[in-house]
Amino acid sequence: RLFWLQCGAKEGEGMSANGGGSGAGSGGPDWSGLLKWSLAQTDPSGAATPLEQRRQLSEEERRWFYEAMESMVVNEGDQLKQGLLILSQPLDGEGSVDAQRRLEALEDVEDLVAQIDLAKTFVKWEGMEVLLRLATNGRAEARLRAAALSAAATCLDHNPEAQEDFLKRKGVEKVLDVVVGGDDAADFRVKAKAVRALGASVRHNKKAFVQFLYAAGLGILLLSLKQALQQSTGSDGEDEEQQQQQQRVVFVRKSFRLLEYVTRESRVKFERTIPQVEETCLEGACELVAMALGEAGRGDLEAREAALSFFRECLLSDRDAMREKSAGEGGGGVVARLREAAAGEEREDEIQLAKEALGMLA
Repeated sequence: RLFWLQCGAKEGEGMSANGGGSGAGSGGPDWSGLLKWSLAQTDPSGAATPLEQRRQLSEEERRWFYEAMESMVVNEGDQLKQGLLILSQPLDGEGSVDAQRRLEALEDVEDLVAQIDLAKTFVKWEGMEVLLRLATNGRAEARLRAAALSAAATCLDHNPEAQEDFLKRKGVEKVLDVVVGGDDAADFRVKAKAVRALGASVRHNKKAFVQFLYAAGLGILLLSLKQALQQSTGSDGEDEEQQQQQQRVVFVRKSFRLLEYVTRESRVKFERTIPQVEETCLEGACELVAMALGEAGRGDLEAREAALSFFRECLLSDRDAMREKSAGEGGGGVVARLREAAAGEEREDEIQLAKEALGMLA
């Protein structure tokens, strides 16, 4: 309304008599009227409407405009504080908040902490402790635990202050406990978010990286990954089965990506194959990758590519050891699976990774 008046429109031009509507009385702008008015005001030469021909706004109209603009501006600091207050309430009993309101607060918090300055403020307000408490609470709904871990991961991304606070609160150990959790569809959703949070905590942070290694993070991750690959997808209903398969695949993909990162970075940071990688990743890589390239990985090319990328990093870490393991009884038939992948016709990246691995094993 203000824009049209500023441009010289008379009251009612470009809007319905009652202030809106794509048709009379519909409650929105009269777009047809606005178009007719705009065309009537257009100078064929393309020149702008002279300033003196524009209608001058009254003081009341200006005041209305500024008040409207101010009412639309949200104080993000206050919004973050309000979200943290909701999340700090007990799950049940006096003062508790219903799950839907808590979930909406988690979504708002995650959006806000994507901004580094707000993420630092959130950490100062001990928000990470609140998220960890909710994520590790077995009585909380799976969707709330997953959302809390997702918000924590967003806060941790490229944020040294948040990563340091996460370590101080034993976040690595607490989130690894989540990864060891149950194995139904809901738990896989939570576990996938837990792996994401772990990845965000260790990337570009050597202290967190070392803490992950000493907390047996590789062993826990490989064990949970093996269980996920072994799990049958059978269930009582088609929708349930599809949901379980989808969540399981996301967990598998994220786990392989984190294993790939840790294997590569341990070699770069320490300039050698450290015992944790040798005793876990190199020991179990052949079997896990063979499973991921077999029936367990059918239907998800990204999970297969993640498995192959992890296998390549293991080969780069110790090619001789991997050759020996792939040829032994514990090799899980990985060479045969690699040959199948190399002869495939689905995605070029997978084919190239498989061929590269076979070349390094030769």
